[in-house]
Amino acid sequence: MARPRRQGFRGDQPKRDKLIVGWREWVSLPDLDVPRILAKIDTGARSSALHAPHVVVVEKDGESWVNFDLALREEAHDTELRHWARLVDIRDIKSSSGHVERRYVVKTTLVIGNRRWKIDVSLTDRSDMEIPMLIGRQAMKRRMLVDPSGSFRCQTAMDRLTD
Repeated sequence: MARPRRQGFRGDQPKRDKLIVGWREWVSLPDLDVPRILAKIDTGARSSALHAPHVVVVEKDGESWVNFDLALREEAHDTELRHWARLVDIRDIKSSSGHVERRYVVKTTLVIGNRRWKIDVSLTDRSDMEIPMLIGRQAMKRRMLVDPSGSFRCQTAMDRLTD
């Protein structure tokens, strides 16, 4: 005998409202003037991270801000851009290897395909990683479904022109 469905269960939400993404995607961070950056969509990571090798905290007008280098890896060369963002938190984040690192967290707008929303992203040195940005579960929650068999599922027409 089939069990009756519970009303209001989160699984009842139509899946078509969610963005289907591959395991890596081109994204943009307009608040940080980043038109395009490669991101790994990581369901195993709780939080999102951005490659920022040099971070300095500064007090401005009674608020804490971070001044950081945003390292963008392009095919021909690496580019480092200096950015400012308001510090929203300092968190201890555990890596997949179990190492705990204290990180500065900023809030920024994430754009994937034709969707945009605010996310928290920690700033860390990802020099040892191939992909400069990691998008974790908190940023994906109730917004995305991940197709691990593909990449670049959300490319816009502009992305296809620049590939």
